[in-house]
Amino acid sequence: MTTQAHNDGTDLLRQETTLRFQAHGRQYENTFLQSYLRKDGTEAAAPTGAEVGEAFHPSINQWLADQNSPLRLYLAHTPDAQSVYGNERLGLLIMTAQQRELWGTGSYFLSQESHDNRYNSASVEKLLDWYTTLGLFSHLSAAEKTQGRQAALSGLQTSVAEVLLSYPKVIYAFDWESANPPYPYAAHTQALAAISRGLFVPTAIQDGFGTKFPTQPTIPYSFWLNGHVYRTKLTVHSDWLDSKFIDLINHALNAQKQAGKLYPCLDGEGYIFLTPAQHTLLLKRQPEMFKTPHEQTEELPF
Repeated sequence: MTTQAHNDGTDLLRQETTLRFQAHGRQYENTFLQSYLRKDGTEAAAPTGAEVGEAFHPSINQWLADQNSPLRLYLAHTPDAQSVYGNERLGLLIMTAQQRELWGTGSYFLSQESHDNRYNSASVEKLLDWYTTLGLFSHLSAAEKTQGRQAALSGLQTSVAEVLLSYPKVIYAFDWESANPPYPYAAHTQALAAISRGLFVPTAIQDGFGTKFPTQPTIPYSFWLNGHVYRTKLTVHSDWLDSKFIDLINHALNAQKQAGKLYPCLDGEGYIFLTPAQHTLLLKRQPEMFKTPHEQTEELPF
């Protein structure tokens, strides 16, 4: 077990702990928040977290899944004056899915765990090998691939989307209600460029949103790609993004006959860059990745 402190840009340091163990010839590990420490070394007026980090157990449950066990380790919370979850005491229970159901799903008392053994380590490794063959990680560095593989095998993943989200720059997940200054469209455009495996490298991005909320009904949006400029007008809907900025990116990629495009996934709350062949294979084998995309309407959902 190792612990490291990370600077969050505040007067506190985020202390993270990595738990590693070996069992049945396989190494398990996961990293979790342990606590917060003051940078100046002084004591906080009150404890800012439990002595035991609450997310220490996913790797244990991953081991149980690898044994095809019906059991999972649950955290049992005891509310106190600091938190509804409790920071003073922590209990542990090991239960089957049927036993967990007796407590109900709305209880704060017990943690939520998956009993789906399909995402055991061997299955996830086969999935990662297939994704590698498919070329989804071809743009990542060796360090990024190692980081992603460790996260995918941490025991926190219960869907194919979560497995892919373990890797940086493969799926870009975002909230459509994130049109907030400064320059939100430029930031999203750069993030989408990062997942494009080098096929979408825009320059001179114009984001008319600016540093404050626009007062006009539309704003200009444009970028240059390989010597050509692409531009459109985006509609201002409070802090909701206009999906036409995605349409413009795909239009530019198609106009330049690039090998791939952005496809919606995660119920329309994320995008993945794929070639048509990659999309066809994923859609056939993992249709749950691709849900009905976000469709903006005049009457916005709240």
